[in-house]
Amino acid sequence: MLYAVRYGQFKLLSRDANGSQRVAQFCMPGDLVGLDAIATGRHNFRLMALENSEVCEIPFAGVTKMMASEPAIQRRFLQSMSLALNDQYGRSSLLSLASLDERFASFLLQMGERYSRLGYSEKSFRLSMTRGDIGSYLGTTVESVSRLVSRFNAQGAVSITGRTVDLIDRDHLLSILSSEDPPFQAASNNLSGSRH
Repeated sequence: MLYAVRYGQFKLLSRDANGSQRVAQFCMPGDLVGLDAIATGRHNFRLMALENSEVCEIPFAGVTKMMASEPAIQRRFLQSMSLALNDQYGRSSLLSLASLDERFASFLLQMGERYSRLGYSEKSFRLSMTRGDIGSYLGTTVESVSRLVSRFNAQGAVSITGRTVDLIDRDHLLSILSSEDPPFQAASNNLSGSRH
């Protein structure tokens, strides 16, 4: 089975080499989940809802049958696979950033871009995940995330209260990133192309 997120948000969980559970990705409406099972017949990740959410279950056998007769569906499915690969590359790029400040700045900018693709503000949004989830995703601790929030608030780049985020100075966030390249553009695997 493949799963398309209809509404709400999820976290995708995996286990590292030591058996510890890690957040591998945050999934938003339009994202297609479960592509990893195509090669092996087995899902390697666990999907957990962060809020009231819903997925649409899609039998892979039905998808392959439709692709044979509907070129548009085949194109869309291949695009979704490509976006999933880009997401994985983006996750690796995020963890390769030298400092936690860079990772956190990139994470906030990515989330803003993903909300923008759904038709919401890229500067003001709500995080459905906990600080512990964010720490797991960024490869750090919940205490470090709390310190990052306090520091970024003090710098005036953002205003983060609870789970509400306001990106006040995007240029400052971009300047935190050491690379001259723009931060990874998080892919939103929007299957329907609709705006909410």
